[in-house]
Amino acid sequence: MATHLSRHLHAQGHSIDYVWSRSLDSARTLARQVEARASTKLSELPRQADFYVLAVPDEAVSGLAKDCTDCRGIWLHCAGALSMQVFKGLFPEYGVLYP
Repeated sequence: MATHLSRHLHAQGHSIDYVWSRSLDSARTLARQVEARASTKLSELPRQADFYVLAVPDEAVSGLAKDCTDCRGIWLHCAGALSMQVFKGLFPEYGVLYP
């Protein structure tokens, strides 16, 4: 999901600043395609962005979100089995992106 969504947004002229993955090779591969920075460290995530999109397995959304509560922007996830309420109380602006 992350690859397809990122490549499409980039092709439409949207700027993607940062790609995070548990695997640095995966992050670098996608980051090269969309002219972004790559990392496996959430501490390197920009603290202010227009959007943050979590394109990770359903079971990873909550834990990752809780590790990023100091990041300000609109938070979205693509998890098919989760509602946007997984972000409630963590971020003031959030939603779900079901492509």
